[in-house]
Amino acid sequence: MAILTVRNKASSAPGKYVGVYLDQEISSYLSLYALSKEITKSVIVRDQMKEWYKGKRVVSSEKELVETIAIEIKKAWELRNKSSYLVSDIKDFKKQLKIELHQKGISEDHISAILATFRSR
Repeated sequence: MAILTVRNKASSAPGKYVGVYLDQEISSYLSLYALSKEITKSVIVRDQMKEWYKGKRVVSSEKELVETIAIEIKKAWELRNKSSYLVSDIKDFKKQLKIELHQKGISEDHISAILATFRSR
């Protein structure tokens, strides 16, 4: 039986695991704080991320982020076509782009929005 316990506030909404490495000092303090408050480190980090998310959505809307990414993709496409050895078909480029965005954890809805914005530029 554990001597020290924590209350685990399980999330009711489906989510996605995101792992991160922290500096030893931060990690140690996080563990100490969590144990003293009888909560998990995950609860602390999740709550902080929710606050960060609320603040960032005010500063940068999803539409603005999609547009910024589309601009970078257009630059990559133009650079690729300037290099004689990298000239590729737009269809292949978009296919590879979809794969890369998916691997980076971008949702299908956002991938579609990014591709639509890229096409309109």
